[in-house]
Amino acid sequence: MTVKRLDLALARLYLPADAPVVLDRGRVSSTLRVTWTRAPGSGPTWPARFEDLALVRPGEREAVTQIPKLTARLTDFTVRDEQVRVGEFELKGSASVRDPRGQQHARYQVSAIRASIADLTWPITTPGRLDVLTAIPGGGTLAVSGMLRPPPAPSQLHLRLSDLDLAAWNRFLPVAARLNGRGEADLRINEPLAAGVPTR
Repeated sequence: MTVKRLDLALARLYLPADAPVVLDRGRVSSTLRVTWTRAPGSGPTWPARFEDLALVRPGEREAVTQIPKLTARLTDFTVRDEQVRVGEFELKGSASVRDPRGQQHARYQVSAIRASIADLTWPITTPGRLDVLTAIPGGGTLAVSGMLRPPPAPSQLHLRLSDLDLAAWNRFLPVAARLNGRGEADLRINEPLAAGVPTR
């Protein structure tokens, strides 16, 4: 099945009415290949290319986020016996995100987007890999990487927040004082993934 430059604005009809942002425009092109067999095998392959995406807040016309191009590739996606498996998922692109410090006619900052997942099952029954890297609106980067393993084996995850511009987030703080400076965080998990997992 091949789709070329499908208008994604139609998706607004299926989004919640109280969503914080809505899709204003965008197009997608994709080719979906599916093979049916009696024996368990590989799932469908789904490459997709998104173009000219724009997200806006309800009642506003100026975009919160503009994504000129975003590519995605999903391979070996299967659902069997209430278990989901992803052989590989890759997401690459860039976005222009409106500076959260501005109210109207704010400047935009380019934010890189990169994510990959490999051999992931849910619930987790086999080892899988996770790697996400993205820029943060206002300044800074967020990186998440590691291995997911089925309990009781420990999963190793590493979350890094670097060079976060604290001034960009003053309007979200419930205090009158204003903050300036840079923030960093380093979170590591080396425990079986379960409710209440300890973090250090």
